Amino acid sequence: ENPLTRFLLLSCLKFYKIFVMLSYVAKTSLKAAAGVTVATGVYVVTYPYLCKQRSEKVVVIGGGTAGLGVAAMLQNEGMHNVTIVEPSQVHYYQPLWTLVGGGLANGKDSEKPMEDVIPKGTEWIKKRVEGFKPEANQVTLDDGSTVNYDYLVVAAGMQIDWDAIPGLQEGLAKKDSGVVSIYDRNTCEKTWNTFNAVKNDSSFNPANPAKYLFSFPATTLKCAGAPQKIMWILEDTLRQEGSKARESANITFLTPGGAMFGVKHYSDKLEKMRVEKGVNAEFNH
Repeated sequence: ENPLTRFLLLSCLKFYKIFVMLSYVAKTSLKAAAGVTVATGVYVVTYPYLCKQRSEKVVVIGGGTAGLGVAAMLQNEGMHNVTIVEPSQVHYYQPLWTLVGGGLANGKDSEKPMEDVIPKGTEWIKKRVEGFKPEANQVTLDDGSTVNYDYLVVAAGMQIDWDAIPGLQEGLAKKDSGVVSIYDRNTCEKTWNTFNAVKNDSSFNPANPAKYLFSFPATTLKCAGAPQKIMWILEDTLRQEGSKARESANITFLTPGGAMFGVKHYSDKLEKMRVEKGVNAEFNH
């Protein structure tokens, strides 16, 4: 087993464990007993010992939370030759979009200039990757140039294929269509606006409840918990407004799976909560 390959994998794991403990929206740097944090929007705790400097070149494809976090962690571990390939000028903290859709956050808070979050000391190539040449340890960029590497970290994220569902693009674009999504910066705010429009529509009442459908796709997705998180946030919002508001809503969770979640421990608890809160479910949908 290549020791640096194992090191890269462990770095990703370390970053994930640290990241989930620290708030992205914190406004000031944090100081920890273990070291000093990097106040770039992605917080990484350094270690109290000096890492051995490594000369190998590491190329990270993607300037999202994963790519930036791994790049910062690699630097902290002594990899001083780190290059990030990312064409975007704006970094989006996408997990916040669920809270935006639930009326708990502002969409603007999910945006930061990319130059402000790129870890200091790394090289930033503002281009898009068009191809891979693993036999030559190279990636090809959109202008035809190539970048060499000793080790490559691919953290490009996912490209959502909106056109795979006929009419979805049109539904998202139309203001009063009732079709919303928390998976895009341009649509997450529409989720909250549409929810309020339906909630405040006087034509809906306990005898004629509004239908709220929350769908979980059959394909790979960015966050398996997000479709339920937005559902529970909005369900709780209705419940806090009183029994009439909640009883005027018919909430259904549609999933291709046979249970509420893929991990039984959590699925059992979610199923119990679903029944207690009167949320419908369509399994194997």
